[in-house]
Amino acid sequence: MLEKLTKKIKDAFAKAGYETDVTLGASNRPELSDFQCNDALRLAKQLGKNPQDIAAEIARHLEEDPLFESVSVDGPGFLNFKMTDAFWVGQAQALLKDDRLGIPKTAQKQKIVIDYGGPNVAKPLHAGHLRSAVIGESIKQILRFSGHNVIGDVHFGDWGLQMGLVSSEIDRRRIARVYFDKSFTGKYPTQAPVTMAELSEIYPTASARAKEDDVFKKKAQTQTLRLQNGERGLRALWQHNRDTSMESIKKSYETLGVKFDLWMGEADVHDRSMDLIEKYKKAGKLEESDGAYVISVKEETDKKEMPPVLVLKSNGSVGYHTTDIATVDYRIKELAADKIIYVTDDRQKLHFEQLFRAVKKLKMVPEDFPFYHVAYGTMNGTDGKPFKTRAGGVLRLEDMIDLLQEAGMKCLADREGSDSWKEAVSRQVGVAALKFGDLINPPRSDYVLDLEAFTKFEGKTGPYIQYTGVRIQSVLKKAKDEPVLGDALQETEKELIQKIFGFQKAFELSAEKYSPHYLCMAAFEISQAFNAFYHACPILNEESKAVRSHRLALCHLTLKSLLIFAKLIGIEIPEKM
Repeated sequence: MLEKLTKKIKDAFAKAGYETDVTLGASNRPELSDFQCNDALRLAKQLGKNPQDIAAEIARHLEEDPLFESVSVDGPGFLNFKMTDAFWVGQAQALLKDDRLGIPKTAQKQKIVIDYGGPNVAKPLHAGHLRSAVIGESIKQILRFSGHNVIGDVHFGDWGLQMGLVSSEIDRRRIARVYFDKSFTGKYPTQAPVTMAELSEIYPTASARAKEDDVFKKKAQTQTLRLQNGERGLRALWQHNRDTSMESIKKSYETLGVKFDLWMGEADVHDRSMDLIEKYKKAGKLEESDGAYVISVKEETDKKEMPPVLVLKSNGSVGYHTTDIATVDYRIKELAADKIIYVTDDRQKLHFEQLFRAVKKLKMVPEDFPFYHVAYGTMNGTDGKPFKTRAGGVLRLEDMIDLLQEAGMKCLADREGSDSWKEAVSRQVGVAALKFGDLINPPRSDYVLDLEAFTKFEGKTGPYIQYTGVRIQSVLKKAKDEPVLGDALQETEKELIQKIFGFQKAFELSAEKYSPHYLCMAAFEISQAFNAFYHACPILNEESKAVRSHRLALCHLTLKSLLIFAKLIGIEIPEKM
């Protein structure tokens, strides 16, 4: 519709003697008009004319058009367009018939890999993992809705020094001795020697010990190298720890409604890493530095320090720079990726800048290959500092979800329903509160996690969106009339249609900028507009059948927009609340 409207205005410019491209956008002053065009100012500057005169010429060519209620010139030469009720009813009818709410599929389909999540073996998911999972999952759903072939990869951290730290601590505690007996040739146990709860305690203990005990730290480094070189017992123990961690982490992600297509880890590209090291050594693309091998990625234009990329450590082991390079190689060669997006903490900005430069310097991808780093800020507590438990530790993600569910249960305390229903809905409310509370902010922004504020049924919250959807479903269940749009609009009805119409632009911005907050804001505004309409315009109690049908059609249209939104950010709208 915007394209047709833009063409109509472009034709008016042409009739006035101005062959030019035209940009039409939502009005900056919605109380005056619906759309605005500023091209008269641009043309006036180019031609040395008065912009108000040019705008007035264009307005004269459009004032008889039945789609426009009014065409006016404002300020230094802004063209303002107020549309008729017939125009807005026409848009609503078109959107009602379209399952995609007017959002077109891309004409340039790409295969896109999104790297998000980034959990580690032996570490339960905590508050710090939330943003990567929630933002990455939403971007994946948005790009899929756009028509792209999108692959979500968790990129499991399963191959670095933490593996040596964990096995060294298990060895120090003399647990499962068989895995450290180099003379053992039999079959290793099928059951893991330690649980996820034990691993969750073992890793931080080992990490703290390594900072104070150089002997233990060196042992961990040695065990990391032995593991990477394929020592049988350490590999078997590592596999148990990896499987135990992955099973636990999958459950947490499942609760959040986050799903990955690939559960690949750094270990999956170890052999590829070693092959690439040998290849680039022979090609002279790696530089030796104190027994290690690096890639210099510094450029003459750099205004800040840009360290070289460490590809092979002096002890023969590899780190995450190397596995990331090998993972890019895998994604290009095996997955045929056209684009790769990384969703991680803003503090990893330097790492990804180094990575992107390194793979281009190695000629693994063309210079213009589209890598993107969606960097996000921190989630803070109400004290403004990174979110911690009352005891000062990092809050586990499953505990955070439980806290939100408890808050959701409080909201449902006075509602009728079974305990099992309340438990299910409170979990949906908790997840929506958590996701929406995160995604309403631009990714790079820090934000405050306020459990009480996030679970309210009013304001910019996930539960408010859910409550609006539940309200609509309740109306539609009781309705007996067919939904049919009428010709005239009340002011709140028009405002509701306008907000739903704006959903397409919000989607476009979210897809283009990898920032779901545009969609969250649009869903909030749609919900606000619907509730204003609901309170101003009787629906089921309206005496006129034609008016009832008309308003029921607006209910259907609103629900459709909220259901699409819910799918795109990964929340559910219950049937009742």
